[in-house]
Amino acid sequence: MASRKPLKNDVRQRLSIDQDINATQNRIPLEAELTTIRELMAKNQRLSHHILGELIQTNESLHMVKERENKILLELADSIRSERQALERFATILEGQRTTLQADIQRFAGLLHPIRRCPSDILRIIFQLFIVVENASWCEASIIRISHVCRRWRTIAIDTPSLWNRLVVPKAHYIPHSLPLLNMVFSRLRSVAPDIKVSVLEAKAQDVAQNLSLLFKASNVNQGDHINLLQLSLPSSSMSTFIDLGACFPKSINSFRIVARTSLKAPTLFYLTSFFHHFPLVHELTIYDVPVIVMEDEKALDTLKVLRLVGVNEVSAFARLSCFTNLATLHVDTTTFQDDMLDTDINFKQLRHMIWRKSDGIPWTRLRTPQLTRVESFSPTAFSEDVLVFLRRNKQICHFGFIALKSNFETIALVFPGLVLLEVVGHYRGLYDRSATGLENLPFRRLRHLMIITSKRIDDLEALVTARCHLTHASGPLPVALKSLTIRYRDRDAFEVCPAAQSWLGRCSVTRSCLTDLR
Repeated sequence: MASRKPLKNDVRQRLSIDQDINATQNRIPLEAELTTIRELMAKNQRLSHHILGELIQTNESLHMVKERENKILLELADSIRSERQALERFATILEGQRTTLQADIQRFAGLLHPIRRCPSDILRIIFQLFIVVENASWCEASIIRISHVCRRWRTIAIDTPSLWNRLVVPKAHYIPHSLPLLNMVFSRLRSVAPDIKVSVLEAKAQDVAQNLSLLFKASNVNQGDHINLLQLSLPSSSMSTFIDLGACFPKSINSFRIVARTSLKAPTLFYLTSFFHHFPLVHELTIYDVPVIVMEDEKALDTLKVLRLVGVNEVSAFARLSCFTNLATLHVDTTTFQDDMLDTDINFKQLRHMIWRKSDGIPWTRLRTPQLTRVESFSPTAFSEDVLVFLRRNKQICHFGFIALKSNFETIALVFPGLVLLEVVGHYRGLYDRSATGLENLPFRRLRHLMIITSKRIDDLEALVTARCHLTHASGPLPVALKSLTIRYRDRDAFEVCPAAQSWLGRCSVTRSCLTDLR
């Protein structure tokens, strides 16, 4: 037995390495090994039972701790939630109080604002300037917003008719649906003469006469007897239908503009005599881009003072215009007149101002204009002999404007040596340099006012001012000193030329402006 003692330790070592002694070999344990194994099993069972008791006790303690934790967390959450809700309610109360205070502050600030102490006449001027800057359509954004600010502003706006004097109808077929607004605007105009602009769509051209009749009826009922500007923009296909109003419009119209747009349909005739039958009190008539104008008869009309025909393809004979017995200004631009094949004189006894540009069919040799004092011709060609005959016959002209080709400049200098006011487009060197014209002396000896229209930079302004304003001694007889010089530029890039012009003024004032369209 003594020799077998190491076996127990060996078995224990093996058990410590591998709990299953049969894992590596299939043998029957010895008696001593069985005893050792039984002891180990009993010991492990006791230990396991003891650990199980401790585990049960520990789990019970853990369960109790978790219950306490949950209870504490619930109590703490309730406490925190109650505190948060109380703070939220307090913050809401403070915010409400602050909002009320801010509203009071704003109300008090409004009461203290200087605009409340501004006199009504100053406010009226401010409103008028705002309307000009805003340039709103249909009297909408500007004046209506102003009249809805407060009772005082509304009273001022309603009591200021000039604030309502610009009425733009972007689409004529809106008129039937906007009669309440039209009646309101016309009633607030009182005796102020408004500016009315109406546009007609191609698709709605057939209803133009009916819609315009509603507009004119609203004006007749609610507004005074005077209109400053009436402008109609409509397709050329509706030229003959828009004046089919069925009634006369008896108001005095300072300026009537008809603007024809390109039509999808074939253009129709515009009957000028019928137009004056419906609008007998027009003082100034401007017609743009109408294809054909027909004057049915030569019945005398004494109300028209200014007539402008621009871009008209064909007009009845020029002699028909003499029916406007009080015509003072005639402007024809890119317009063609029919030839009546007659030799009789055409008298314009009251005509004082005439402008023409790129227009044909004017019988110059037959024109008689005893009151003509101002002429402007901006055709880029030399004057024809007929035109020169007309100009030589009218020596009383004192204001002349033209495109100064070299031949034209010399001719006008000889025809009108006593001009007082001259407008020159282009070449003007002959005004200060005799060699440019071949004349013995400087032309236009009585010239007092000069306007130069150019698109180029002016580098010889000093020489011009010096020669025409007697700033230096020159040989030969001196012309009358120039009083004013105006330079108009077509190109804004050349607008700031000659910044030192103020040092040359002496006896002549030099002003500069921008010209975008010669028409």
